Amino acid sequence: SDDSWPVIDPSGRWLYFASSSTAGNAPARDVWALQSDLLAQPWVTSTVMVTTLRAGDVLPMLSYQAGANPAAAQPAAGAFDVSGASRRIAPLGTSPRNIEQLWMASSGALVAQVTSWPTTTPFDNATSELLRIDPGSPRRPVTLAQGLRGAEVSADGSTALVLRGGGWQRVGVLGTGSDTAKVDLSRLALSVEPRAEWGQLYHEAFRMMRDYFYDPAHHGVDLTALERRYAAYLPQLTRRSELNDLLTYAFGEVSISHLQVGGGDQPRPASQNERTGVLGADVEVADGRYRFTRIMRNGPYQSENALLRAPLDQPGSEVRVGEYLLAVDGTPVTVDRPVEAFLVGKATRPTVLRVGQAADGSGARDVMVVPSPGENGLRRANWAEANRAEVERRSSGALAYVYVDGWGPGGFSELSRVVNGSPRARGLIIDQRFNGGGITADATVELLLRRPWYDYLYRYGDGFAVPHHLIEGPKVVIAHEANGSAAETFALMFKEQKAGTIVGRRTAGGGIGGALFAQRLADGGRVTIPNRASYSSRTGQWVVENHGVDPDVDVPLTQADAVAGRDPQLARAIEVALSELQRFKPAVRTRPKMPVHPEREP
Repeated sequence: SDDSWPVIDPSGRWLYFASSSTAGNAPARDVWALQSDLLAQPWVTSTVMVTTLRAGDVLPMLSYQAGANPAAAQPAAGAFDVSGASRRIAPLGTSPRNIEQLWMASSGALVAQVTSWPTTTPFDNATSELLRIDPGSPRRPVTLAQGLRGAEVSADGSTALVLRGGGWQRVGVLGTGSDTAKVDLSRLALSVEPRAEWGQLYHEAFRMMRDYFYDPAHHGVDLTALERRYAAYLPQLTRRSELNDLLTYAFGEVSISHLQVGGGDQPRPASQNERTGVLGADVEVADGRYRFTRIMRNGPYQSENALLRAPLDQPGSEVRVGEYLLAVDGTPVTVDRPVEAFLVGKATRPTVLRVGQAADGSGARDVMVVPSPGENGLRRANWAEANRAEVERRSSGALAYVYVDGWGPGGFSELSRVVNGSPRARGLIIDQRFNGGGITADATVELLLRRPWYDYLYRYGDGFAVPHHLIEGPKVVIAHEANGSAAETFALMFKEQKAGTIVGRRTAGGGIGGALFAQRLADGGRVTIPNRASYSSRTGQWVVENHGVDPDVDVPLTQADAVAGRDPQLARAIEVALSELQRFKPAVRTRPKMPVHPEREP
């Protein structure tokens, strides 16, 4: 079991702690973001245990949820017997939850911060709350606060500070949770001498590099000499951002990926330009006007990402290719300025466009649209949809296509949706181009390696294989030089497990990253020290970093290809998948005849 958060009641009679027998389902959740462990987090639960610290003493509660133990009202006597405490442990009777912290209130009640998981989207949608648990009624905890990002309880156990959306709040532990007051930190101020602080931050960052970098020898770099050499630039710094630049240059000599320096106590700009909206469309100059030549369509309707809603493709506000953009909120649009100049401050705001088939404005109409703050994701969704249609057309539906833009909840969900929702497909193309990483997608590789074991049959309908969520045939991954981090790890695992064929170009080569925690400086700045590297225990070699993952079939995608609308990588991936599909022999699945049992003898 995983036992943690020990607390002793004020009388000194009982020791309470959280205990989990299921923590092994997700042992790496605090070490590295393994997809299989993150998916298993909702299975991790813990309960409160209690033991007496003296031999012969009674527990504070009765068995079978019979309430508080009347005998506990009598004071305990005798010496502590800690060595025998493990034989006297009993469950307090709390409902199974994932207990993140445990405190003791002055009244003898327990205060617990717990994580709960909803019945839907458990991957990254946990909520945290603060509970008070009375040992006499452990299954009826009092909720003190919900929606937490952190909590601390005072030394006497009477007051809790909780961090949630509105900032820090004070909560009375002994009350009902309604006695909550906001803690106003707006008047707190700290005077600092910037140059002195920057020097301290500089040396602290080097201590972090000294203590946390995965290689104690720092790739052969003399860290002491490196610190001394770059410290000569400290007196010339004039702003906090320059310190980040200095540290980036200095640590760059160690030659490592994923090393990031940023943040800190930097002044906010006095004013910011209003965000410029975009329309998700291409235009050309024609007849002295801007004319739409291409209009992005909505992304998958299942997506909750508002950026995948195309501004010009909404019901009742559709704009057609070939129409002219004549005015924005009554301001005539002229070609002496770019289209974006007329959309300054329009992002996410209702905006009226005047459009029409004629450049002179005859027969024009007004449409209400909401310009987007960005269109990269929308354009990529349109690109992926065109790829999917091409794969379906060339394979006559035998191949499924999925684009994975990142190895996180969204990417894993999209891949699962395609695998589970493509019953006709016998092969799969996974396109991860422009995927910058995420979490280690080990569960995805396990999904791709699945094979049917046996079948179930109901009275009506066809039989179905177990495991059921799979595409049995060949898999092809399209990867290229813009793949980094976890996208490279996925390509590596895919290749190591011989799950299929990789088509494209060698990946970026950024395989060493930061895990466990991100280092913070005194003024809120951050320094991410790469403290985790990957290597192949099979070959005894470092993998990914400074080289990347080589494709099985090398296919470049040139700028000329992109301008001409060609995609040789996708075309080759389809060819490879179709060729492998011709040689693929699925598992033979034979349905037996219905049994006929002999009649009993009279």
